[in-house]
Amino acid sequence: MPRFQGLLPGRAEQLDSLLDSLRAGKSGNLQKPVTPPQIFLEFRPIICDSFSKPMVHPHTEVRLIDEKVGHGLFATRLIPRGTITWTRCEFDRTFSQEEVAALAPEYRRIVEIFSYIDTEGKSVLCWDGARNINHSCEANTLSIIHSVDIAIRDIQPNEQITCEYGNCNLIEELECLCLAPGCRGKIGRLDALNHGTTWDELVRLSLPEVTQVAQPLLPFVRERALLDEILKGHTAIRSHVSYYLPP
Repeated sequence: MPRFQGLLPGRAEQLDSLLDSLRAGKSGNLQKPVTPPQIFLEFRPIICDSFSKPMVHPHTEVRLIDEKVGHGLFATRLIPRGTITWTRCEFDRTFSQEEVAALAPEYRRIVEIFSYIDTEGKSVLCWDGARNINHSCEANTLSIIHSVDIAIRDIQPNEQITCEYGNCNLIEELECLCLAPGCRGKIGRLDALNHGTTWDELVRLSLPEVTQVAQPLLPFVRERALLDEILKGHTAIRSHVSYYLPP
């Protein structure tokens, strides 16, 4: 009987194999004892996709794209326009920049790769499959408030779920690999100022759908009162321009 119960199909056996490898002092192709950060980086698709995923939409899974891009998050069923696809939750870890700098290099690399910087200048490391959501210059999800993303169009089965890194206060510009027709080529923190109002309009056009579709993530939204006020038309969405944090 697998030692890990209540996981997605097939994941218990994978984690059993992982545990056996760790007890043997090696991990996968690594032929020497490994550190926890090395374990995470090699086995993150299994770990991130093993337990129930309450803070990213449940009809998603992590898949390998290729060696250059790495992994991404994909829809396993139709996710209709207006659906909440991600919400920041109590399990996500927040680091001050001083805490990030004090981490051992292996841990700091994980934070730098998989976290985003919020409007308070803190690095937020998502605990679940959300860390595998890739950027697209024509993203199919955008933020309605700082801690909630919604689908701005129908996301088809087997389509990759993408977001906008331009509102993540990137430390350095990134080369964009999205290959979308409207690809900007580079992604940087100034994108929030240059394109934020365009993203806002895409979200506003999707607002009527939010109350018309199933919302399995709604109970986990931390800023529920604010979200309700937006959906009632009593207050505006939080503009993507407001995500910008000067370096």
